Amino acid sequence: DFKGKQNNKPKKTATASIIMASIITAPKKTWNNNNVMNKQQKSFEKLSIIKNRRYSSFYTSVFVLLAFTVSMLQWTRLVGLMGSAGSSPSHDGKYHHRPGAPSNGTAVPSFSGCLLIKDDNERLVEWLAYHYAAASLRHLIVAMDPLSSTSPKSIVERWNANTDMNIQLWSDADYMPANAEIRKKKDAIATVTVQSFDFNDQKSRERIKLHMVRQKEFISACLLRHKNDGRKWVFLGDTDEYLVYNRIDKNGKEPKYEESDRKLTKGMKRSLFNVKKHRKDLPAVGSESIAEYAKRHERELPWRDEPCMPLPRLFFGSLESPESDVRKHVPAVITHPSRLNTLRYRRHAEKGSWENNLYDKSIVDVSRTPADSLYHIIDPHWPLEPCKRSRANFLASGKKMSRTDQTLLRVHHYMGSWDAFDSKKITRRSTQKFVERSKVDYGSDDDIRPWVTGFVDLVGTDVARNLLSDDNNGAAV
Repeated sequence: DFKGKQNNKPKKTATASIIMASIITAPKKTWNNNNVMNKQQKSFEKLSIIKNRRYSSFYTSVFVLLAFTVSMLQWTRLVGLMGSAGSSPSHDGKYHHRPGAPSNGTAVPSFSGCLLIKDDNERLVEWLAYHYAAASLRHLIVAMDPLSSTSPKSIVERWNANTDMNIQLWSDADYMPANAEIRKKKDAIATVTVQSFDFNDQKSRERIKLHMVRQKEFISACLLRHKNDGRKWVFLGDTDEYLVYNRIDKNGKEPKYEESDRKLTKGMKRSLFNVKKHRKDLPAVGSESIAEYAKRHERELPWRDEPCMPLPRLFFGSLESPESDVRKHVPAVITHPSRLNTLRYRRHAEKGSWENNLYDKSIVDVSRTPADSLYHIIDPHWPLEPCKRSRANFLASGKKMSRTDQTLLRVHHYMGSWDAFDSKKITRRSTQKFVERSKVDYGSDDDIRPWVTGFVDLVGTDVARNLLSDDNNGAAV
């Protein structure tokens, strides 16, 4: 220590003087900018080598993880196909579960349904077959009106035994509240609502009130059950209503609407743009099920933003068509196609018109609907509050009827024969009303026709013959 402390300085020896002299006289090392840059460059090179090693290790790990994931997915698919030995390619080249094969989680996307019926056995067979093939309907809850004189039990058992469809048969005990609660809910129904049904006697008015309560209670319980079971889209319809792609009319009978002066949000405008674009290339019935189509487009508008989707109805009267038109493109196993309403009745009401078509019907994605809202059903047409938000600005006539140019799906509504129309013995269904509505003729529509071929291809001839039979010798096969 040559500096030492100020009060205790060491003595300088000769050796120390020599060392000091050598230090002073030694040439000084110059630290110019080049030296600094060279040193920094070496530091950067070392850091780069370390980073490259880290990146290389990271990307190697990612590659290994991806390779492992792909191999596991391939293995899962292979095991799924092996496990579903009952699977076979259908008419659209995709794998579907052959009827009777247990579901193992690899089945195609499916639809669910809620169906309240009264003496509709003849209609039920065709309704099940159509939606099984055209919509991939696989989960259905059927509630039987207590005033029914017939039971669908044998039909339900046959479909449960021969297909992978699961049908539950409910009675009032499964969903209706206690009598005191029923009376309370009946009393809450406005008189003007009941008067709209043109009932003249008090007994009929009380009966329609009870039916309205039953409708809401069933829809609520049914939607909740499907939600708890992990389902997605649920169709709320009747046995005379069929879910169909809303393809553009081939005969140029598309309705023309005046542009609304209501302000649309940017989201609504994008949704309408998408609907008009996709309507140009909607698949044919039977080529791709509605459940598969909804799954393929679930991240697009309108599917993404409409968990409750009201759909316009198209009413079909009872005018007969020539036998050659009824039998057109029908498989040989269908020996009596005129017993299927979807093939027999082809003449419909004016598209987009309120007259005859009347109120919408809806599909609901229960997976995106809060359970609390399912306890508050508005009506069977627009059952939930989100339905009103979806269509508030798209109405055709200020009523609960969507514009036909603004939806990807529609509902075909078939009046059928007089026997079918009168089978429920409802007072308001008079002969006069049947005659008036049966004669509608604003053109024909055969968009629904390919379902029969698709159904036979899907289940096979023998199973189709079994499923399309009924207990009253009114079968189509």
